[in-house]
Amino acid sequence: GYRMLLSPYTSWYLDCGGGNWISGGTSWCAPFKSWQDVWSYTMAPSSGAPLTPAEEALIIGGETALWGEMVDHTVLLQRAFPRAAAGGERMWSNPDATVTWQDALPRLRVHRARLVARGIPAEPLQ
Repeated sequence: GYRMLLSPYTSWYLDCGGGNWISGGTSWCAPFKSWQDVWSYTMAPSSGAPLTPAEEALIIGGETALWGEMVDHTVLLQRAFPRAAAGGERMWSNPDATVTWQDALPRLRVHRARLVARGIPAEPLQ
């Protein structure tokens, strides 16, 4: 088998929810993924298709994806942050089920403030 990164469209595709840019209507990966959705995805193979222990051992990390069909330089950073940071925290720490996005909120608020102070126009946290 091959080593792989997790990138589930159900939680980590940051361009979802903007509508279908070809034929109108909703996109194939709707709805929009909030930072809470991104953070709440558990990096456990059990959250997707069943894997054997040998297949699980091949998972080396994950990525949040932001495809370019509906994003350009004018909105890229706002669309990516703080949602990509929420995914990054999940990937680095992968906390157990007792930790919630509410626990992550103070850390992400501090990180968003740091991004804004550096000129990165990160979206506000609700």
